[in-house]
Amino acid sequence: MADSKITQLPNFVGNPSGSEPMETVQSGASVQITSQKIADLATIVTPVNLAGMTALISSNGISSYRLYVITNATAGRILVKGLTTNTLEAGALNLTTGESGTYVFSTDTFTAATPTTPDLQQVLDAGNVSTTGLGIVNGLGESVEIKPNQIKIVNALAAEASITSPNLTTSTTFEIPNKSGTQTFAMLSDLTGGGGITKATAAGTDTYTTTITGVTGYADGDTYLIRFTNGNTTAATLNINTLGAKSLFRNNDGALIGGDIWDGAEMLCVFNSTLDGFQCIGTSPNSLFAYVTNAESVSITKGQVVYAFGGTGDRMTVKLANNTSDATSARTVGVVFSSSIAANQKGVIILQGLIDGLSILGSPFVDGDSVYLGATNGAITRTKPFAPNHLVYVATVTTASAGSAGRMYVKVQNGYELDELHDVSAQNPNDGDLLKYNTTTSLWETQPDLSIAYAYIFG
Repeated sequence: MADSKITQLPNFVGNPSGSEPMETVQSGASVQITSQKIADLATIVTPVNLAGMTALISSNGISSYRLYVITNATAGRILVKGLTTNTLEAGALNLTTGESGTYVFSTDTFTAATPTTPDLQQVLDAGNVSTTGLGIVNGLGESVEIKPNQIKIVNALAAEASITSPNLTTSTTFEIPNKSGTQTFAMLSDLTGGGGITKATAAGTDTYTTTITGVTGYADGDTYLIRFTNGNTTAATLNINTLGAKSLFRNNDGALIGGDIWDGAEMLCVFNSTLDGFQCIGTSPNSLFAYVTNAESVSITKGQVVYAFGGTGDRMTVKLANNTSDATSARTVGVVFSSSIAANQKGVIILQGLIDGLSILGSPFVDGDSVYLGATNGAITRTKPFAPNHLVYVATVTTASAGSAGRMYVKVQNGYELDELHDVSAQNPNDGDLLKYNTTTSLWETQPDLSIAYAYIFG
């Protein structure tokens, strides 16, 4: 009898209850199974794993087929268990097309099944379209399901998270923030107010603390709307979720001072990683500032006194003031607030309010001293000037310090020339003129010294 052939068939479907008795098929038997045939099988699966595999054994020229289950395999023989004959069918997979279907042994025919929904591999391999979605399951209860309008993720606790698009009317692109580490997405319900900006209430005085859900660190640009239960009395800090106290700054980068926060006030606090603190928008309006241009040919620095020199565009120009002339003192407006303003550049001066960080208020200044305009450009003095110098009151010392902790409250008050008083008419005086009150005009007016005239006439 001619050599038999052994064919591996996947996914055999049948009822082994009517199986035929065990048979031993050896080389040289009526159905010849050679060592080479066993070796062929061993190239697919190691011999020890051949047990349980299905094999179709037939003889050339004979129409009958017999299906066997291999129960053992050695170098010279295989031990098989015959199952049935002729019309047995098995589930099969066409390795060429990837189709699944049914194989009929007696006719050697393969019938492809009509697919209802392609599986994920078929979609990837053949480009088929799924209308009911694709699923990925890891066997641990976790899965991902992808549908045309939904992505659903299920974790091991059977909790589901979905991204859906049934309400979109226009195309939308979502971008994930470029941040390292694990990030937590907050729901709208997590926000406690502020129209999309996280809102919280801070307790304490000067060293404020608050709790905000989901905040695990400070990042540049993080913004919070904070309501302060109590106002501040000096420099202040804010500590969120015990992550560390960070200094509070005015929006112009200067540290907060006493009175910048009022009881119950709300401020927008924006974290600035360069400052390592929060810049606060909405501090109490207890200071008045101006944005100016430096008209000097040199830089002007914090704490120097300036006067209004002119204007350019939408800004006032300023120069350093001194008390030696009316031109350099009469229009004194404030004190330089920026750390420095270069020549012809823009910066901030304070017109009224507390300025700190000054190193010019050391001895002999003491707390409570009146500060006057000095005789040199931009200088201050605690000595009240008298004529011929001009009197300009600049500020009051609140903290005298030779270091950088000096503070003074600025409120410029200019002195007046005699001819600038509203009830004096003495704009063009002559040498030796006297003032005389005129009841008709209700003014003090100049007139010549008559005693000099009498001495000249009757001398």
